[in-house]
Amino acid sequence: MIDDDFDKMIRQMFEQFFGGTSAPNGVRSNTVRFRVSKGSGSGMNEQAETETGPFLEKIELGDELLIVVDSFVGEPVVKIEGREVIISSPIENRPDLKTDIPWAADVEKSVYSYRNGVLEIKIVKSEDPDNSSDIKEAYLDQE
Repeated sequence: MIDDDFDKMIRQMFEQFFGGTSAPNGVRSNTVRFRVSKGSGSGMNEQAETETGPFLEKIELGDELLIVVDSFVGEPVVKIEGREVIISSPIENRPDLKTDIPWAADVEKSVYSYRNGVLEIKIVKSEDPDNSSDIKEAYLDQE
């Protein structure tokens, strides 16, 4: 019985560590690339270059939603279309990150900040239908 529980726990740790499962309320993207280069010796050296994509987490705070994106590369462009937040990177060949929000956002009060590779997006629930993301889409201002 103890061996089975231990085996199950180790298997879950490996799946989480190596990206076998996605994070709760978020998206995890793992990519492994290999680059072959000539070494100083007579043979070829194969070097593994690992790039872990952004980790996205949503935290509901009453009438606000905080979206935290860790390991984001480059100055982001954040847009709200309806009930979806779209995060674009200036880096070529990087897909946009998209996540749903539970309600219409106030596009005038919602903002984002980007420091040291961490993107924080504060989405404010809309009380005014004229500023609602259901009616107009908008790029968010940086805080």
